[in-house]
Amino acid sequence: MARGAESVTIGLGNKIKSLNTLAALITIDAAKNDHKLFVRNILATLAERNMAQASEPISDHHQCKFGLWYDGVGRDLFGQIPAFREMEDVHVHFHQIGRAIMATMQSGNREEAIRQGMDISRVEQMFFDKLSTLSTAICHQNV
Repeated sequence: MARGAESVTIGLGNKIKSLNTLAALITIDAAKNDHKLFVRNILATLAERNMAQASEPISDHHQCKFGLWYDGVGRDLFGQIPAFREMEDVHVHFHQIGRAIMATMQSGNREEAIRQGMDISRVEQMFFDKLSTLSTAICHQNV
């Protein structure tokens, strides 16, 4: 009887681990979409010279959906993975550039904001590369 209960417990543990992995992969995929939208909105504000949009608050790396996951359940479940820890700097930088672009737009320096817009596109790709690396690492952790 004890062996059967142990087998069930192991099976449930494996299912929970699989569900945590699936939830993480869905969160990472959603982060890509959310951050693409973040960049698109910033670049649209630049193109339209829309000062009203430039004055809207921009989330930081803790406030976005991915940041909330990263700082909470993500850290609890995957914080020991090097690829997880390596995400933080590029994610912080990504949001800092977005906030800087909007502040620069508010100050009236559109040329500098456009230059920063090129930077955010570069950092966006670095962020997406880190997300892909994290996805792979999470999948391999559960093999």
